[in-house]
Amino acid sequence: MNATRKTLERFLITGIMFMILGSVAVLSGCSTSPSRTESAYLAEREGYRAYREHRWLEAEKHYREALALDPGSLKYRNNLSVILEREGKKEESGKLLDLPGIGESRSGGYILLHQAELLLKSHQYDKARSILERVSLSRNWPPGFQRLMVYADIRTGHFSEASFVLHRLVRERPRDPVVLGYLSIVYRKEGEETLAQKEFIQALDLSRSPGFRKSLAFFFKETPVQ
Repeated sequence: MNATRKTLERFLITGIMFMILGSVAVLSGCSTSPSRTESAYLAEREGYRAYREHRWLEAEKHYREALALDPGSLKYRNNLSVILEREGKKEESGKLLDLPGIGESRSGGYILLHQAELLLKSHQYDKARSILERVSLSRNWPPGFQRLMVYADIRTGHFSEASFVLHRLVRERPRDPVVLGYLSIVYRKEGEETLAQKEFIQALDLSRSPGFRKSLAFFFKETPVQ
């Protein structure tokens, strides 16, 4: 009788242990299930990897997934917009960035910068400059903002504003080919042809980008001498 009771007790204890282990396994499984935010992050990582490897359609798919999981992420929204632009889907790319109240954070500044860049590429210079002015008021400037603002100023005829910023930038970055190139345009508009030619040649010499040199040469040539 005692042996039977001890056997039953062992089975009972063993059963309880298996129940406890099973409960722990279930709880552990729940804790390792990724949240929507984590799933969005994982999708974004896959999208970024595809983007780096120029697999645009795959990158678009993953970034759409990331944004659907975390629609409040300005980073995912901006990156998807960049990919769509590369694919030639410019209208959808622009709509993704058209959000009210954007620009109040650093992430918002990046999106406004990208939105302005799209407008500049489509020669909508006044609209682009208006957006960049919103960024300038926040003082939360993302990298590249000042050079883009200068380009918008030049394209809209605000040469004095461009000149003021460029002379400050050239003191900080005397070998920046973009700054020197834009300064050559401003000098030419101000009638300083000798200085314009000097900065233009220096910008071409310093630039490693054939595309930039070609664009600058065309821009400089189309700028009338005052």
